[in-house]
Amino acid sequence: MAWVFIALLIGVGIWRWVSTRTLIFSQQMLWFWTGALILSLLLLDPRIRDLSLAIPRVTALLAGVLLYTTLLQFQSNRVWQSLLYWMLVATSIQSGLGLVQYFSFGPDNPLGYDAISNRPNGTFQQVNVMASFVATGLAIGLHLICSQPGQTRPRLLTLLIGFTAFSAPLLLVVIQSRTGQLAGCAVLLLMAPTFIQHFQSLKPELAKLTLLFALGLSSGIISLTVIKAEDSAQRGGSIYEHPGARTVIYSQSLAIIQSQPLLGVGYGNFESAWRTTYANQAETPGDLEQGLHGLNHPHNETLLWGVEGGALALFGLVLLAVGYLNTLRRLAWVQGLSYLALAAPILIHTQTEYPLYHSSLHWITLIVLLASADHARGAFKTQQTPHILLPGALAIAIPLITVPFMLTGLQSLAVTTQFEASKPKNYTLLLEVTNPAADLSRFQWHLWELRLKTALATGDREELNAFLDWSETRAQSMPRVALFIHQLIAQRALGKFDAADRTLANARFLFGDMPELLPFIDLPNTVKIRVE
Repeated sequence: MAWVFIALLIGVGIWRWVSTRTLIFSQQMLWFWTGALILSLLLLDPRIRDLSLAIPRVTALLAGVLLYTTLLQFQSNRVWQSLLYWMLVATSIQSGLGLVQYFSFGPDNPLGYDAISNRPNGTFQQVNVMASFVATGLAIGLHLICSQPGQTRPRLLTLLIGFTAFSAPLLLVVIQSRTGQLAGCAVLLLMAPTFIQHFQSLKPELAKLTLLFALGLSSGIISLTVIKAEDSAQRGGSIYEHPGARTVIYSQSLAIIQSQPLLGVGYGNFESAWRTTYANQAETPGDLEQGLHGLNHPHNETLLWGVEGGALALFGLVLLAVGYLNTLRRLAWVQGLSYLALAAPILIHTQTEYPLYHSSLHWITLIVLLASADHARGAFKTQQTPHILLPGALAIAIPLITVPFMLTGLQSLAVTTQFEASKPKNYTLLLEVTNPAADLSRFQWHLWELRLKTALATGDREELNAFLDWSETRAQSMPRVALFIHQLIAQRALGKFDAADRTLANARFLFGDMPELLPFIDLPNTVKIRVE
């Protein structure tokens, strides 16, 4: 639904441009468009094997910059304050849900919340995404307090800021997200100069917020200690001592960049390139980390663009960063740090995971917070545009195309999820998918799995060969254990035992001796296999 909101907001912003026949732009906006267009040019790379893995990311980037452009068409301070207020409301709702999940939800709850590990995730279904959003809410609340020293605020706003000051530290403790806790610390450090500058005028409010923060922090520590003593499933302090698999992921990603420094391996090819590089460095199949068998992102957005787009993509990212940092530099340094604090949690999270793929709400929030710094600087220029036919058409076309696509996409994703949960698989549900393009790769997987099962049941050799053709193409961009297993089954059904041996050898090279592959080792040719 967030992309529906984005499309409508873009349409309204472009229509404002049309109605005034004046385009408002800034230096930061030009930096952003230049960087985004450079990143888009890499879509022309002929090495891209599957555009469905490349186009969505670039489309989201361009949509974000377009949203940024349309936001600049609104110059009223009231509009920008309202945007921050609504974002504070959104973070407060998530925080409230997180507290309910942690303190009230049992094993059988309506949201399917995992009450065993008991790490609140709000509506995001992912704890680190929840943590960075909570930290963003803390930043927004503190920023609103410090940006209006001495002013009377609406009572609801004061209550929301107080609730955020209490709930954010509590949740960041009990969620136990290193990324979220790092983001929360960054917010406090970046906001500290602003606290000092406005200490006298905000002394009573800062005292209340400090008390609420300390109360939330102590409540989180106490509740976590009590629950940890009762539940062995809770994570221990060792999570702060070991970096986990990221060291392996990052080192192999850097090795790929070194081997393909200029243009990378091509958009959408990270998974296959990383898997091959990782397998090449292993002395034996047993040396491969089993938990990394489906890695399609390096858990660092900069590394992803660097691996797939090389130096050219990194140059595009540098332009985006330069545009933003240049805006912050031209603000008073205390004010600049305050605005950096707003975007810091999500920006930090993009360097440890991929929140923008999990949550479009994070993407909207990041764009608005980046634009708010530009608005604070206020160095805008205008360009008269008497010919407004194209912008007018876009103002209507973008919502008209995007809204139905996203709504049908939501329906299709819900049906696909229902299908995946059905046991045995109810393939007739796939007929209810109205928009396969919403998650084309996922839909194609289930469709070809059905075709494989049907071909095995009927002995249709033509269909089995068609499956092998598709699977071999897919394996070039998305090598997965399940895909190789299906290839083995199809090849053995066709009597292509030598090809099956080569497929098994390749699968063991890439993934090691995973349990799923072990039944195929030294399997007699007389054994028949079917897909469950």
